[in-house]
Amino acid sequence: MMIKLSTLYRTENGVPYDVTWETFRESRDLALLATDVHLLVDKYNALTEEQQEAITTFRQWLRDATKNYDSANDAVDNWPQPEDWF
Repeated sequence: MMIKLSTLYRTENGVPYDVTWETFRESRDLALLATDVHLLVDKYNALTEEQQEAITTFRQWLRDATKNYDSANDAVDNWPQPEDWF
């Protein structure tokens, strides 16, 4: 199970700090890497249509986030919750 990035940009006291695009991209790249396995043809074809749509939508959001948000903080605040099976 993946951890939503917004849980990663808080100190132990729960105080948020600014996230840089570099930090966002590092976390995004890890999330893409973690979901790559589901795009192998045999794995992808074994997914239900809903699961295929969910993984495709999630990964597309990850790729588009840097151009769809003005700041990394906004992107993190809108990071979609990954499905439990990711």
